Amino acid sequence: CNDCARRSKSAKYGELRRNSMIKRKSIVGAENMHLRICSSPTSTRSISPRQGNPDGVSDEELAQALKDVRCWIKESESHFQDLSGDEFEDIRVIGKGASGCVKLLTSKATGRRYAAKVMFLSLGFDAATVERELKAMRKLKHPNLAVGLTAYVKEQESVYVILEYMDYGSLDDVLKRCSCIPEAIMANITAQVLEGMVCMHHPEIDAGPILHRDIKPANILCNSDGA
Repeated sequence: CNDCARRSKSAKYGELRRNSMIKRKSIVGAENMHLRICSSPTSTRSISPRQGNPDGVSDEELAQALKDVRCWIKESESHFQDLSGDEFEDIRVIGKGASGCVKLLTSKATGRRYAAKVMFLSLGFDAATVERELKAMRKLKHPNLAVGLTAYVKEQESVYVILEYMDYGSLDDVLKRCSCIPEAIMANITAQVLEGMVCMHHPEIDAGPILHRDIKPANILCNSDGA
């Protein structure tokens, strides 16, 4: 009947409106969202540090790479916070890439959460790549860049780079949760991304201009601590 059809249509409209309000509430306070640009951990291929490098890294090459990495980490100690691998507890993997992953860690002393970018030398992360990461970490200091807090070697083949944990996840996660983001918030997001890129591209920084080459929502991390 016509009355039944109208009631059904009204109920459906009410449900859609409630869902829209829930999505809007999920980004309340996003005007103060703070962003960090990070390097890419983004392939979804499942990996394990024990699988070995498909290109064939010999034991000698791995040993030399570890030696080089430890040397560069030691050289960088004055630039990092006084944190060591023994102070952290692995919680879970929160992102996977072709040659590494991102893990959620907690400090055993304080309970504070951190993110760790884990680079598996046995899966193709050569020592030169790790060196570039460490050099960039030492030189780039900006509120909108994911800056390394410390780095260490674990399990004789994995390099852990400790980063601030961003509790909103990636911008890609935010976009999936919120189908409609107000223009003012998008303008704030864009401005912060551009400010981080300006710092990387500036010719006067000690590390020289750095090109990210993979700017996308999955590599833009969000926090709720305010800009």
